[in-house]
Amino acid sequence: GLSAAVIRYHWMQPRVEQLYEKLYGRSLEERIRTDTDANYGDLLVTLLHIPTDDDESSRNSDSDSSSGKEPENAT
Repeated sequence: GLSAAVIRYHWMQPRVEQLYEKLYGRSLEERIRTDTDANYGDLLVTLLHIPTDDDESSRNSDSDSSSGKEPENAT
């Protein structure tokens, strides 16, 4: 069901959210909140907003560039 999809596809969640809204005309978070009870909906929305590995590397790269340090993977 919905919870399995949220967990299974978390790594591609930003793209899924974009496409979901384009296809259905409302956000995935809105669907979760309207189609689930309060506690379960809160859990799924929390899972939806957990940073992905891409978010982490983007944040690290941003902090490296703002601190004047060269990113670790630079050649």
